[in-house]
Amino acid sequence: MIIRSREIFHAHASSLLELDKVCFPASHWDKSVWEGLFNNHDLRVAANISQSIFTGYAVFSKIQEEAELLRIGIRPDFREEGIAHALTERMIGVLKKEQVKRLFLEVRDDNLPALSLYRSFGFMEIGKRTGYYKNPKGNALTFSLDLRKPDNHLAAK
Repeated sequence: MIIRSREIFHAHASSLLELDKVCFPASHWDKSVWEGLFNNHDLRVAANISQSIFTGYAVFSKIQEEAELLRIGIRPDFREEGIAHALTERMIGVLKKEQVKRLFLEVRDDNLPALSLYRSFGFMEIGKRTGYYKNPKGNALTFSLDLRKPDNHLAAK
């Protein structure tokens, strides 16, 4: 499922808010943050649902010919089942169809599963932001993926 509008978000808000809180207990987004993102960005949410339960999501926004992955969250009891990979692949497919040229993201430098995922898709490290994260404290690495290359997302298969 791809959520592209506030109306669809509102229909699933309680499930997404609960999932976000489970995935990011110290830094989850409240409803006003989600609504602000939908109001001010071309926000999309790729959601994975299993047996009527939201098991994971990827939140991304599009700005003209570029996009940013804002967050991926997978319910802890569903991790290591390939959901993050599938959501990333789905997001890349949507963005390629919309002729987006480049996808950016930031990730904690100690988040080894996420780093492995992004590198498997061909994301290239382009920078570091020291002290970027506050809760808990940590550094961010910035990555970019050129979506014009036809086989970038196939590297993960």
